[in-house]
Amino acid sequence: MVDFEGMKLTKSDTEIRRAYDFGVFTELTFFDHGLRECSFSAAALQIDNHLEGCMYPVVLLQVPQQTEYGSAKPFVEIVYVDRVQPNRAPSDIILQTSIQDFMLFLELPFLIELFNFTSKGVEPEIKRESLRIENIHKDMALKSHLQPSRTGERSFIRRIYTSPVNVQISFSLSNVQGEIPEFIAFFLRTVNVASFSEANFSFSSFEIENTAESSQQIMNALQSHYTIEGLQQVYKVALGLDILGNPLKLVSEFSTGVISFMSEPLMGAFKGSDEFAEGIITGTRSLFRGTVGGVASAVGKVAGVIGSGATAMTLDRRRQQERREQKLSRNAGQTGLPAMAGNFGNFFESVSGGITGVVTQPVTGARKEGALGFFKGVGKGMAGLVARPIAAVADLAADTLKTVETATGSTVKMKRRRLTRYIPVQGPEPYVQWKAEGAGILKNVGALENEDYKGHAIDSQNNMLMITSSRILYLRNKQILWFKDVSNLKKVTTIGIQLVLNFDDRSQEEFFFGNEQMSIWIEEKINEVMQ
Repeated sequence: MVDFEGMKLTKSDTEIRRAYDFGVFTELTFFDHGLRECSFSAAALQIDNHLEGCMYPVVLLQVPQQTEYGSAKPFVEIVYVDRVQPNRAPSDIILQTSIQDFMLFLELPFLIELFNFTSKGVEPEIKRESLRIENIHKDMALKSHLQPSRTGERSFIRRIYTSPVNVQISFSLSNVQGEIPEFIAFFLRTVNVASFSEANFSFSSFEIENTAESSQQIMNALQSHYTIEGLQQVYKVALGLDILGNPLKLVSEFSTGVISFMSEPLMGAFKGSDEFAEGIITGTRSLFRGTVGGVASAVGKVAGVIGSGATAMTLDRRRQQERREQKLSRNAGQTGLPAMAGNFGNFFESVSGGITGVVTQPVTGARKEGALGFFKGVGKGMAGLVARPIAAVADLAADTLKTVETATGSTVKMKRRRLTRYIPVQGPEPYVQWKAEGAGILKNVGALENEDYKGHAIDSQNNMLMITSSRILYLRNKQILWFKDVSNLKKVTTIGIQLVLNFDDRSQEEFFFGNEQMSIWIEEKINEVMQ
């Protein structure tokens, strides 16, 4: 037993009862006569979106379960039972799956990146290794006289059952860029007609019992079942368009609120006077959520589409990114008065930015591209003068209505489980916490174009020395004190816990770290960049 107050650890004479739920549970059991059972369950599942500038911070999010007693059901449960006999296909198969309702948040840039990542060719070395392993398996099969694949052989199915599930799908085109032609991307960002939110697809259960089927026949039946049910609900995408205010959700929430307002008091009246009063409160709350929250959501979505289109018309990528970050910070949990204050702050910032952009945009363009950049800046400034006030008014209305919708309790908060993944230039790699932290800090202080994060360390003064592909930065409280180009670095020296940097202008910077290993590690990172 652990006593955290007294900081004591003692052995208990009584049986210890588990006081927490499994995150992931897997069990494989073998019985007599060739029977075997495999169980798997996952208590919860969330998939984050780690792309920069995304509209949705989450790709897959579990719908919160309403539980009055006990713990919530696992998100996924799978039980498989069969009987294995020599030289025969498995028989007496029982397969039961259960999955709770979940939400999918998709964006076109995410789907493009996912396609590019999965369609990349395998490296030649891996191809050769795979071919070598395949040849080994063929030789083993010939030598051992193994039976051919039994995928076409029928097995006796006692029961296969998949539970019904509801999937809420949202899709956005607001961050279209990259490999799509620019004029098409601009049109999609401006019009944004194909974006929809919370289109609810309901799939019924699939069940077969006491039959003999092959694995291919079962897969075909499953595919046909879910394909037909999905096609029958395509109309929900059209009725869920943001530009229409998602009328399907509005009707659904309104009808749910009215039904709850009438049924909750009636159900409570059968139990007693206290339950009747509680039913009135619950029904009224549900009616308020369905009417006020539903209308706020519908009008807010239309205003949001207008704000997104007007922001795209400014031709200012930086402003578009700032707007997405403001939406993300609101999704992170800002509600009530702080959210309202932030809404008005964003409104005045956008309007003032449209006015000052008439001067700042031509100057910025001239610095980057000379005369051509100056005239581009003039165009952006004039576009921003007209479009940014329109976007500010639309976003203020959308954000205010979103705050009202959140206050009624009819929204689900989206928040990443961990920091945004660091994705280097060469492609994705396993998640590392300190790399995610460093890359996030570099982004906040202002990363240059094509600048890649390499590493960082905290010195004895609790300041941060950061190494990138082109610069060395020194930060205090996540603010840049100074930075210098790596190309100007002449020499790097490590003396115990001390790191010395000598630059071409004869300047010298000294740093002291907590241990010698950290100094050597930073030196290696700098040498990698210099090479």
